[in-house]
Amino acid sequence: MRLDEGDYWIDDYGTWNHVASGQLCPFFAAPGLRNAQRMDLAFRRLGMVRVSKRRETVTVQWDISAACDESLDSACDFLWSSPGEGPTKLRFYCGGWAHEILDSVRKALVRLEVLRSYRNVTPFPGARIKPIDEAATEKDATATIQRTQRLLAESGGVLDGDLWKRFAEKNLSDRLLLFQEEDGGSWLSFRYIGQRSLFSQVFGPKVSKSIIGRHSTIDPATSRPGCYVSRTYPKVLASGVEQIDQVLAPIKPNNDDGIWVSYQRLLVPCSTRKGRRLLLVVADPTQESLIPA
Repeated sequence: MRLDEGDYWIDDYGTWNHVASGQLCPFFAAPGLRNAQRMDLAFRRLGMVRVSKRRETVTVQWDISAACDESLDSACDFLWSSPGEGPTKLRFYCGGWAHEILDSVRKALVRLEVLRSYRNVTPFPGARIKPIDEAATEKDATATIQRTQRLLAESGGVLDGDLWKRFAEKNLSDRLLLFQEEDGGSWLSFRYIGQRSLFSQVFGPKVSKSIIGRHSTIDPATSRPGCYVSRTYPKVLASGVEQIDQVLAPIKPNNDDGIWVSYQRLLVPCSTRKGRRLLLVVADPTQESLIPA
């Protein structure tokens, strides 16, 4: 089956309905209904699967708990009959949208069948934080985190103008977050959010600017108490020992369905020349899967 550019919505009869690129989802086209609402109804009320073609990349998208078997069967038949080369993306909803990129159609087909078995599995209610063992840090840390570690080690943990200049030279300064102690160390506040940091990429510059000076637990990613990703900050700062961990967190930047974000995170206690304690944070996106293979 050859796909033209655009989207194909597969219904519960296994029928493919083509929507050209740039056109709205045609289902539930009631006056005043936003396209996001139409898509939500198509995925969840009708159990549809969407197959999208953009240039040479195919993306299969569905809601794990709501998709009809007939829709998924048809998508699988398409993958089975497709050439085996080229990247294929899977985007699925499981408490938030997650995406995976497979380097062949065959791998995408196998992975889709694994994901189908999670129809009745309850997703994580909040962020999952998994510390990375110290012995594995050197080989497992991302290049961005390793560069940051080296610069901090050379500075002796003092964050001053010279270190900031070196961060800028290595294209790291815009990727950092900084938190500082308030009220004698009783809480931490946002001090700096780099414009290329993962935080800014997810929530945008407006939110990043508005949150400076506020409590570190004011987390726009979640409204669930105790689920914020900053809960480890005070402990790491008090210990004086850096920590690297893997974070998998559901976020809702625009009050929509939400997405799952996977990243490796470096937390480093440091200080200013005047002795004020700071916590430096670097988050580097990774491809850790929400659902195990």
